[in-house]
Amino acid sequence: MPRLVLPLAIATLLLAVAAPAQAQGLPNPLGLHGFNLGMTLAEVRGQKFPGPAAGPAATKAKLICSGDGLSKADDIALLPGEPLREIGVKGCRFFDSVGDGKRNVPLKVGGRDAEVTFLVTPKSDDPAVSERLYLILAKAGLTDFDDLVAAYTAQLGPPNVRLGQLQVWQNGQAALMINTEPSKSSSVAYVDKALSQMVTASTDAKAKPGTDKKR
Repeated sequence: MPRLVLPLAIATLLLAVAAPAQAQGLPNPLGLHGFNLGMTLAEVRGQKFPGPAAGPAATKAKLICSGDGLSKADDIALLPGEPLREIGVKGCRFFDSVGDGKRNVPLKVGGRDAEVTFLVTPKSDDPAVSERLYLILAKAGLTDFDDLVAAYTAQLGPPNVRLGQLQVWQNGQAALMINTEPSKSSSVAYVDKALSQMVTASTDAKAKPGTDKKR
């Protein structure tokens, strides 16, 4: 199963959840550490590692995206999962060098260390939707769920929607979702609704019977 299967289901979840006119405290634009939804890929690449002001992490961490010349390590080449990669989505993460290999550098999310992936829409002729940051997916420890919910509730107020473990803050344009993947991790997703639904529509169309899948 692809490591990033969650993004494929996000648009469906959002469509099933009624969006309020406004979400208390939800920033516009919505983002994490200066990576705001809707940024171009060039703007994403231009951001520095949001770590300590000084120290090894700040100087060695480098943002690497799928398709880059440096993206030969398995952890990078697998991004962002086959269905998304087939339609041209790129995934980016911060890595630093360890010997001959690379190591994912965690970012602080809700006060917890998390593996953070930035997903960018496929390149197209429409600059409004071409290579735009549409989803930020952060994976923390399974036991961090309650602390993450508490941290975001303190910042944004109570979630608009609670569906079991799924907690959602949203408005008409964006959503912030916290959920757990059984026995695996706690996930925080920052989602641009329109761009995410566009990507999901493309993956659905690609998966339809009769679609030309020749390489």
